[in-house]
Amino acid sequence: MRIGILTFHRAHNYGAVLQCYALQKVLATMGHDAVVIDYRQPYVESQYASFNWQYFLDQLVNFRLLTMLRYFAKVRKNVIRAAVFRRFRNRHLSVSSKCGSGQIPLYDCYVIGSDQVWSLHCTKYADDVYWGQFARPAKSKIIGYAISSTIESLLQIGGEKVKKHLHDFSAVSFREEAIRNQVASMAGVKGEMALDPTLLFTADCWHGLTENVPVQPSVVVYHAQFRYASQNVRREVDEKARQLARSLDCGVIDLSNCITSPEYFVAAFKQARYVITNSFHGVALALTFNKPMYAILCHDSLDERYKRLLTAVGGDAMLVDTDFVPVAKPVDYEPINVALAKLRSHSIDFLQHNI
Repeated sequence: MRIGILTFHRAHNYGAVLQCYALQKVLATMGHDAVVIDYRQPYVESQYASFNWQYFLDQLVNFRLLTMLRYFAKVRKNVIRAAVFRRFRNRHLSVSSKCGSGQIPLYDCYVIGSDQVWSLHCTKYADDVYWGQFARPAKSKIIGYAISSTIESLLQIGGEKVKKHLHDFSAVSFREEAIRNQVASMAGVKGEMALDPTLLFTADCWHGLTENVPVQPSVVVYHAQFRYASQNVRREVDEKARQLARSLDCGVIDLSNCITSPEYFVAAFKQARYVITNSFHGVALALTFNKPMYAILCHDSLDERYKRLLTAVGGDAMLVDTDFVPVAKPVDYEPINVALAKLRSHSIDFLQHNI
């Protein structure tokens, strides 16, 4: 079957491109011709633009020299990041020609997700494309796979719109139970639970990305942006990473700047001695490669994304607050792997049954 995938494949974000890559690969192994639809979502494009002319002109008019110099440093990093992620897409994703909301290509089936495609902080508004509202063949299907959002976004969109748009979906599944329950209460549609596509991959499935990427075994640190209450908290966590590395006689690899390649990102997790992260996809890769970790709780709405996952597979002992003591602890991954395999099987069954 010809399948079009709609997700955040153009975000300069490791989790976004890796979940897209994994979903496309999984659909291909099922025998489908899966293509990522190159939809240019306006807000996503603006958020990851290398240079913002309006911001620069505002600083120029007010002649904030220091701010301008800092901005140019940020632009340099943005250019590097854009090149890194563009190279990954060109090498590893099968992508359609670029299109806007009124030009979505014709496919037999559309898989929307995974990622936070229904979160307003990602799209700014309820984007009709991610809600299946576009011209398509009469007999085509729309499947929502492991869709994520926030409770606040769904409440702002409103139950009437959620219910109306879900009517066009043949099936829908969610990444977080809280989002599934919220949609069910608003629209009377109780979708299934499904794993993020990166978790559909076993460790061996990532070999194609990592086989030629040399990485030293290290303590891997991956901070999601802007989640700590202050920079002091982040500095304290970074110092704990260095303490842990010294106890393990290894170095530290900090992946938080997102300027290394997605291939290197995965390889670093594969070779990690220990992982410290407050990111969902950081947790997902640590689980996949059976790495001991500290999954840091920031006590915000984003904790739910990996807190439920770790609880579901019996890894909740790896959840810690920012005041954790950095001591290397062995983790028994045998029961975790058994639980994860069951969830993986259920998620793949959802795709096979509904496409």
